[in-house]
Amino acid sequence: MMRRPTSFSICATSLLITCFTAVSQQQAHSRPTAYDVVSIKLEGKDPTSNGFRYTITGVEGSTVTLADMIKEAYGLADLRLVKGATVVKPTYHIIAKLDDDGIAYMRALPPDEAVLLRRQLLQAMLADRFKLRVHHVSGQLNIYSLEVGKQGVKLPLFTEEAGNAKASATSFFKSGRIKGVFTMTQLAQILTLSKKVGSDASDRSVVNNTGLTGRYVIDLTWTATSAAVQSPAPLDTEVYSSAESALDHAGLKLIPKLVVADAITVDSATPAVLD
Repeated sequence: MMRRPTSFSICATSLLITCFTAVSQQQAHSRPTAYDVVSIKLEGKDPTSNGFRYTITGVEGSTVTLADMIKEAYGLADLRLVKGATVVKPTYHIIAKLDDDGIAYMRALPPDEAVLLRRQLLQAMLADRFKLRVHHVSGQLNIYSLEVGKQGVKLPLFTEEAGNAKASATSFFKSGRIKGVFTMTQLAQILTLSKKVGSDASDRSVVNNTGLTGRYVIDLTWTATSAAVQSPAPLDTEVYSSAESALDHAGLKLIPKLVVADAITVDSATPAVLD
């Protein structure tokens, strides 16, 4: 007599099928080891932007030097941790793109793993196009450590279920305001830039030591200190006297520290062959 499968056995079978399907989908796309297409040109006379911008397909770098690229590729907290990169000029405009398989693999990664892979891809590009060879050393650096305050972080965590997806569409930062959806690492990078555009510009980079993962909905506004940069008070958020005060309200703090950091010494490099 044939026994009918129990509900437990049906559920177990369904679970196995689901797990197998998930693993198969994960293995369907191989981890990229290099960008599929790379274009490197000298930056034009009137660039519209500077720095790195990551997209779904890859990365674009505007007005970047070799030292800038090394800093980004190795996740260094400050440009001064790049040693021996004597070629400050020229400045380049780079566009690097993944193929469809690499794009699919990248999109499936958690944010922190995606950051690591982007760095590895940039390292591979520098080795290929600039014949870059480096070794790691240690260096001392004055920083601001971004940490969680005693009362805990007071920023909402970004989730689709929370209905705050529209915040990512309005992400921006300028002197006096940071608004959008960012990881704590991204917030630290933005604060580093923000502190260097005011009259009280600091040599200290901001390093994320919060231990927080995920992305947060952030809207911080403070009085811009630079006379050249106007920061009008927005109507939808409170304005604080300084970036430190705004961060304190959000449950975060900046602590000045002298740290031993990873640094990169350039052994050899050549100018890139331009497209």
